Amino acid sequence: MFCSKSSWLVLFGVALFTAALFSGNQCAWCDPAVHVFQPPVGDRWHYPFNFSPGTRPTASIFWNNGRDFPIFNKRDGYVILRWNTSSLIPSGNAPESYLVEGCTVTVFNVASATWTLDGLNSDGVQKRLEMFGVGFTDINPETWVESTAYVGGNVGGPVPAAQRDPYPLDLATQGHAEDSLNALPWALGTLIGYNPPNQTAPFPIVFTLDTSQPSIRAYIQQSLSLGRLYWIVATPIDAPVMGGSPSSSPVIIMKEGVGSHPGSEAPRMAIELGEQGSSVEKWNFY
Repeated sequence: MFCSKSSWLVLFGVALFTAALFSGNQCAWCDPAVHVFQPPVGDRWHYPFNFSPGTRPTASIFWNNGRDFPIFNKRDGYVILRWNTSSLIPSGNAPESYLVEGCTVTVFNVASATWTLDGLNSDGVQKRLEMFGVGFTDINPETWVESTAYVGGNVGGPVPAAQRDPYPLDLATQGHAEDSLNALPWALGTLIGYNPPNQTAPFPIVFTLDTSQPSIRAYIQQSLSLGRLYWIVATPIDAPVMGGSPSSSPVIIMKEGVGSHPGSEAPRMAIELGEQGSSVEKWNFY
């Protein structure tokens, strides 16, 4: 059958439209871009004596040496962050289809801080700012909110301390990190413009995830597929001594506290997605 020139043009146009539509449906979430999420939908000071979970303006993070208070976890005060990601990156696709090229999380510390990262803590662990992925035991990660009841070491609890839920994931073992001296963090915090003891303004702490690491990349991919991404910010810096200065350990500004701390921002997460086909070599891990 003979087709006129105009008929071929129509058929060619339909083919182009169909290909473009199909391509868009397949790769709507993998267009190269940096997606910024701020504030989190949940930021929680995970500590047994937090009597206003989900509404506190700040959260101190610190280490309990366990010798004086063995009923409490070593990573005793830490921050849980949750972002719902489907508002910018559609969920529900195969995890491996999310071409994750980078991920950073930024939190702000209050002014007047005096702590440093010099030396070791009371258990011989190097002082640092830590970021961990998050594991769950009995609590459902789909329904967790910042006011969910605390689970972990507490007054009247067992020795050693009860395990946390949610809990920080050791990158090396994928097990509980809340009581481990040797846990491997997923990222370490970089302090921007920090000048103790003369810090007069809030300052950012930036965690840069190594997304070429298979476990980290897979965790982020799975989270994007589910539409929610969790992180924990912790530290092995010892808790301030009773009656001592609270500025001697990090104090993170939560989304509710930004208005009370001029120059600060709510916790922020940025995820970079690569162009399809640009990261083929990176994906050949399994």
